[in-house]
Amino acid sequence: MNQYLLIQNAGEAPVEGYTQLGFSSSRNVKQTIGQFGTGAKHGINLCLRAGLEVWVYCGTTRVEFSTKTVRIEDGTRDLEGQPNIIETQKVVYRVGQSKTFKDAGWVIEFGSLDWDYIGMGIREFVSNAIDRTIKGGLEMTAMSVKIVDACDRRAKAGTTRIFVEVNDQVREYFGQLHKRFLHFSSDEADLTLGAIPKADRNIEGKGAVIYREGVFVREMRGESLFDYNFSADQLRIDECRNSSEWDVKVACAKAIGKAPAAILERVVKAWTSGEEVFEAQLDADYMTDWGTLDDTHKAQWKEAWEITAGDAVVCDNRIAMDYVDRKGFKPAIVPTRCAETLKKVGIKTSSEVLDVDEQAGRTPLESTIYADQAVDWAWELFELANLTGEREKPPVACFQETMKADVRKSGYANDSGVFIHIDIANLGLNNELKKTALEEVAHWVTGATDKSRDFQSILLDALVTLA
Repeated sequence: MNQYLLIQNAGEAPVEGYTQLGFSSSRNVKQTIGQFGTGAKHGINLCLRAGLEVWVYCGTTRVEFSTKTVRIEDGTRDLEGQPNIIETQKVVYRVGQSKTFKDAGWVIEFGSLDWDYIGMGIREFVSNAIDRTIKGGLEMTAMSVKIVDACDRRAKAGTTRIFVEVNDQVREYFGQLHKRFLHFSSDEADLTLGAIPKADRNIEGKGAVIYREGVFVREMRGESLFDYNFSADQLRIDECRNSSEWDVKVACAKAIGKAPAAILERVVKAWTSGEEVFEAQLDADYMTDWGTLDDTHKAQWKEAWEITAGDAVVCDNRIAMDYVDRKGFKPAIVPTRCAETLKKVGIKTSSEVLDVDEQAGRTPLESTIYADQAVDWAWELFELANLTGEREKPPVACFQETMKADVRKSGYANDSGVFIHIDIANLGLNNELKKTALEEVAHWVTGATDKSRDFQSILLDALVTLA
């Protein structure tokens, strides 16, 4: 005996909800799911494409769907001059006891490129039942979703009933209802907006499960601290009811940014302990609303930080962490993106307690005789080319720097003078030292960066003049 998935809600839906594309009675109604006016129609098409029976009862009125083969000329001709004919299945329906099928206005391939899983159709039928329950001011217990035998497939006055023939995919989706819809959760708090505690919601993996108005949208990769539920105006979806990874991350970042201290405490703890979680990947600008979080939300972040890390200074690398520790502060290392967020909400970071050299991992040292000679040589060249302008010869010093990614900085110049790496400055007046001195003196004279036009020009002018 065939079995059917019954989706039932109180109230009789209009027949047009299943036969007229674009018709929606939930669009712009707060807390409801529907908006496009196509979901039930896609659901019917999915059933027809899968060869599954689908029966709709609006009260005691039955709406029966079927297909009719049609042949349509596409207006072109083949190589032999004959009209090209496309054969397709037109969706038709009849209402009540009528013997006549009406044209639904679409063909069975409608949506076939994206709507390819029967669960998507069940989602739409269930969502419609939820919306009708919400609009009726009823509890979720007023609707039901269950598997019944064929003998129970009948109309019931005062209700809307949809019966979908059960196959393996239908049965699987039915078993996941508590994961697909927060409305079937035993905890009403799960329907709150924003970050919600993890529960048994993942279809696969351990990533953040994303909901929109309580309906499953997607599951993110990796692991997460929370799942998320958003209102219709907080998360965009397309007509397949999918949301892009970027849109999801933006919405999640905003939700975390304005979360209560109890949630932020868990986030901060994960950041400082180095947990590789979804919440460590979120953009600092969106999390802090482009730096415009109000004092209330900033206070929540500070409370969470103090509970988790006390008066620790935020660092985003080991070099900064070492320097902060040397200066007598307690350091706490977090990923760079997280450090940006914490800085924007007013938590003290390494940039506030370290000078420029310390932030770069540099230790200033006295100049060597070779460094002095190299800068004197470079300065004489620029003087011969008449390119020193109003600048005086720069002071010279050396420095030691912790290597980053096996890259050593040879020298740099700033308003304090020219600085040469001690490893180069101790090896004699060789070509490497001369090239470094020449480059940094050019920076000193122009105040320009490596790739700027001014920097290139002064070196070319010196070369041409001296040649």
